[in-house]
Amino acid sequence: MKVCISAGDSFTYGAELPGDYLGPSKHAWSNLISDKFGAKHINTAASGRSNAFMSRRVIYYASEYLKQYNPEEIFVQVMWTFVARREFKLINGTLGDKMHKADSEWLALDPYTADNEAESTWFKKVSPNAPNYESTKNTLERKFNLYKDAGIVDLAKSWYKVISDEDDTYASLKEILLLQEFLNKRNIRYIFTYVGHHIPKQLFDDESNQYVSNLRTLIDKDRWYTFPGVWPRSKYLGFNDWALINNYEYATSHPLAKAHEDAAELIYEHIKKIL
Repeated sequence: MKVCISAGDSFTYGAELPGDYLGPSKHAWSNLISDKFGAKHINTAASGRSNAFMSRRVIYYASEYLKQYNPEEIFVQVMWTFVARREFKLINGTLGDKMHKADSEWLALDPYTADNEAESTWFKKVSPNAPNYESTKNTLERKFNLYKDAGIVDLAKSWYKVISDEDDTYASLKEILLLQEFLNKRNIRYIFTYVGHHIPKQLFDDESNQYVSNLRTLIDKDRWYTFPGVWPRSKYLGFNDWALINNYEYATSHPLAKAHEDAAELIYEHIKKIL
């Protein structure tokens, strides 16, 4: 392995870890695995983004690095996120240059977009003494006000009022299948994992229509890594679940460095078996 391309949301970016304000944190699990292999690391992750964002970014960067490296020299690791997150290309200038984020012309839409997340149930449970509490609160409020002024809050309210969960699942399955087939066709080795137990449950288990069921049969689940342990009433265990049940230290909503270090070691040992 000479190049490691990582994709994911805030849990792969390394949100609330040292250096996260400069870009993806060097302390994130994804970077630690790349370091173990001595590979050049391309961390395409960004906080709050969708599965469409991940597949789009990996396909772009893998295509670029195939111009310089052989397929066996490239490895891809993806930590899939919540299926309710969607992605839409905005009309130029909708948000101006105010977002200062990767692919800023693409809108990351999720159920929290319809409300001020700083006033959400989950954030109200966070202790004001938690690391990064004030900065996280300010970021959430700034995002809400920006989206409200641009009409995106109204869009989110309308979208999630009428769009079904099945549509979210179908959209994510298409993105996962797209990336799976892109990598297989180019003989690039990869591993998929996920943030939380509800993600694979929605993707693979929930009762749905025939179109969703058909796509499910095409996903190679043997290439997915599940964290060790047991989550109540679920056979799946993602990174966040594993960190919670093992009582790792958290900031406002993300596990801190020790969890990333230990998770990296687990995934690294698994990757060595498939390389």
